[in-house]
Amino acid sequence: MLKLLWFLFVQTDYDLLAISQFYPLSALSLFNPKEVQQYWLYPLQTANLFEFAYWFLLAYGVSDACKESFSKAFSLVLSSYGVGLLLWVTLVVFVTVTYAS
Repeated sequence: MLKLLWFLFVQTDYDLLAISQFYPLSALSLFNPKEVQQYWLYPLQTANLFEFAYWFLLAYGVSDACKESFSKAFSLVLSSYGVGLLLWVTLVVFVTVTYAS
């Protein structure tokens, strides 16, 4: 929704590349996407506020469901979901580097 409103009212002169690289609450917003190497785009897009909020929400749910402390549940989330996400991002970067033209 934010992307739609942004390009309708704020930045009305845009192209497809601007839309595809618009991630306002991610680490990519700290850099100029045109100056970043292509293989860094996905990791920078993935590191965003929603992702970190999801980790905390997931840890809260695990702690509530398992009747464990939040710190123990958060370490479980980091050791499972965090490692899985890291492996996924690594795979995407590897494929990007391998098949980049």
